[in-house]
Amino acid sequence: SAGTTSFIARLDVGGAEAETDGANWAASTENIFPTSNFEKTARVSPDGRTLLFRSQRQLSAYPSEGISEFYRYRAGDPGPTCVSCNPTGEAPGSQRGLGDVFPSVLVPTNPSPSLSHNLSADGDRVFFESTDPLVEADTNGALKCPFTGSALQSYPSCLDVYEWEAQGSGTCDAAHAVAQGGCLYLLSSGKGTEPALIADASAEGKDLFFYTREQLVGQDEDQLLDVYDARENGGLASQNEPPAPVCEGEGCKPGSTPFEGIQSPPKVSGPGNPKNKGPPCKKPKHEVKGRCVAKHHKGKKHHKKHKANAKGRQAR
Repeated sequence: SAGTTSFIARLDVGGAEAETDGANWAASTENIFPTSNFEKTARVSPDGRTLLFRSQRQLSAYPSEGISEFYRYRAGDPGPTCVSCNPTGEAPGSQRGLGDVFPSVLVPTNPSPSLSHNLSADGDRVFFESTDPLVEADTNGALKCPFTGSALQSYPSCLDVYEWEAQGSGTCDAAHAVAQGGCLYLLSSGKGTEPALIADASAEGKDLFFYTREQLVGQDEDQLLDVYDARENGGLASQNEPPAPVCEGEGCKPGSTPFEGIQSPPKVSGPGNPKNKGPPCKKPKHEVKGRCVAKHHKGKKHHKKHKANAKGRQAR
């Protein structure tokens, strides 16, 4: 910078192609490794001020124990900062990655590289994969972490996607920053039995695309491999049902059930049961309370008058 060369860090060129730090600085990997399916583990911001690289050499106070970690160096800093180290200080269990999936279209012939945007353009965001639980929400590797996938490409089932963000950038402040001057965020669920694999990110780092078979939204109802976008302030309401309303105060008490008491039998309407009805009464009798009785005239005077009239007619 400005005609001055500054020393950043000493690297380790030992180990296999998945461990060595040497391949990042070669113009071409041809004649270095027998295959081209290695992960190029260094990125530089467009302005050239920020460098992201992986090294199996311990470059900070964190005891990496020979496991590769990702380091970020900003021009003018006294040294590199570890962005993938476990903030609890627990030793790492496996390597970190910038994107372990290798679609054939992303492996062009040398020397044309195809690099994902694991380092944002401003150098303040870094995206990587890890099987270690770097935050409390990551619990899928607590018991076992078997490999899953095909014979050509298999991955640890507890592999998750993380974001490191520099303090003072985005939502990372001093209250949430972990050791190494930044904040760690879990972008995949950290609870599923399927790995999450980085595909790419937007240049500004506001979108991180990753593969997984895990169902992360309600609209995803199959076990097929899908591409998800972990977007800043993102989310589609149509992909998830709205949460149930929170019950508070008196509204949480169950309503009382009114006492119905003993109900009288319902009234029967209609002709009734014809089988229980007797034959009709023969005239001049009529039915009274279920019995056939003779008709009576109204009062004694009416009966005597009727009898006198009858005798008068006979005398004439």
